[in-house]
Amino acid sequence: MSDEVYQQFLDAANAPVPSPPPRSPSEVPSRWMKSTGNLPNSAPLNALSEQVKGQYYISESDEIFHPIYLEKLPSNFRNIDKEEFDPHNKYGSIMKAVQSCCSSGSVQIFSYEETDVKTIYYILSQLDNGGWCGLTTMAVYT
Repeated sequence: MSDEVYQQFLDAANAPVPSPPPRSPSEVPSRWMKSTGNLPNSAPLNALSEQVKGQYYISESDEIFHPIYLEKLPSNFRNIDKEEFDPHNKYGSIMKAVQSCCSSGSVQIFSYEETDVKTIYYILSQLDNGGWCGLTTMAVYT
């Protein structure tokens, strides 16, 4: 192997690896959403998406917050208190974003255990039409 070919090999091997682009809400697995057509093009969800852009729920998966709209809550969602979702008070801005963008006085947190190590969290506010608007994220703990 010539020196030039070897140098090209070294340059290619040492080139920075591009990071994957962030997932858009439409790429979130549908089983997390528990509803079809739940990302309507609406001002509250768009505003919510902008307010939480770049924020992550910290666990082994470090998942971003995805905007979500549900017509009704599935029966297997468990209503949890804020301390279970946010024991170290790191996500107050997430709660305030849901409250302001969904124009509601109260925010509720729900969880759904998808597997023994994966929990899906829903930070939701009930709308006047009976639907639920808010954010969802995932936590993985092994």
